[in-house]
Amino acid sequence: MAVHAAFRSFLGGRNHLVWTASRCLNPQQCLPVVSVFPQKSFLDPPTLSRGYVRKRSSNKKFWGWFVNSGDLATREPLDKDAVKYYYKDIAELKSLSPEVQRIFTLDLADRKEKKVHERQEMIDWIFSTLGLEAHLERKIALATIRIRCMKDHVSVFWKDKRSKSDLNERIAKRRKWLKELRKLDFERFIWICKKLKLRYKRVTPYSYFKLSRRGRRKKKARKRSFKMKISKIVSLKEKLAAEKVEFDQHKAETLKQIQKDLKELNLTIDDVYDPKNVSKLVRVKKEEKKFVGRVWY
Repeated sequence: MAVHAAFRSFLGGRNHLVWTASRCLNPQQCLPVVSVFPQKSFLDPPTLSRGYVRKRSSNKKFWGWFVNSGDLATREPLDKDAVKYYYKDIAELKSLSPEVQRIFTLDLADRKEKKVHERQEMIDWIFSTLGLEAHLERKIALATIRIRCMKDHVSVFWKDKRSKSDLNERIAKRRKWLKELRKLDFERFIWICKKLKLRYKRVTPYSYFKLSRRGRRKKKARKRSFKMKISKIVSLKEKLAAEKVEFDQHKAETLKQIQKDLKELNLTIDDVYDPKNVSKLVRVKKEEKKFVGRVWY
C-alpha cells in the first residue's frame, strides 16, 4: 500500500506518462501501474485530460474620456411612489383608491414619462431657487441628467460608438457652459457645482492623444518649473512677512519722534497737512509784466 501511495503521489498530475506507456508497452505490463489510478483517467489523451482553456472574465471597457467629465456622483434612482409631473397638482387623486393612485405614479410609467418628469422637476427647482433668468444653469442641469443617463448606457453597451461620440459632445458643451457661467457669476458657478456634484476641469490638448517621449519630457519640465515658481513665491512671502515686522517697528519709532517734534514746535498735524498753508510757503509770486508796446527797430 505504501508503494501504491508513493506512486500515486508521484504520478498524480502526470496521466500523459501512463497514456504514452499504454501506447508503447503491452497492456498486461501496464496493469499494475493502471490499477493505482482511478478509472478512465489513463485512457484520455493529454489535451483532454488537462481540461479546456479557462474562460476570461469579460471586463466591460469604460472609456477614459468619461472619467474626466467632472461628474462626482452617479444618477439617482427615481421614487416609484412619486406622482407624475402632469398629475401632481390634481387634488382629487388623494380621494381615490390606492390601486387607481398607482396608475398615476412612476411605478407604472414608461421611459418617456419618467424622462419628462425628471426634466420638469429639475427645471422647476432651478427656476424656483435662481429665478426665471437662470438659463445657463437650466442648460447645465439638463445636460447633467442626460450625461449621467448615457453613462449608464455606455457602461453596459460599450460598443455603441454613436452613443460614445454623443456623450463626448454633451460633456464638451456642458464644460463650455460652465466656463461661461464662471466668467459671468462666480458665486452661482460654485453653487451649481456643489448642488449637482460637479467639478470643473479644464481639458488640456494632451488628454486626447498619447504623448510622445519628447512630449512627456516637456510635461515633466513644465511641472518642475511650476513647482520651482511656487517655492520661490512662498519664500518671497516669508521674507516679506519678516521684513514687515522690522518695518512696523521702524514706523512706530518714527511716529513717536514726529509727535515729540510737533510738541516742541507747538504745531498740530492739521497745520502740517493743510494744503493751503503748504501752497503759500511753496508758491512763488511771479512779477506781473505790463505791456509797454512793440519796439520798432
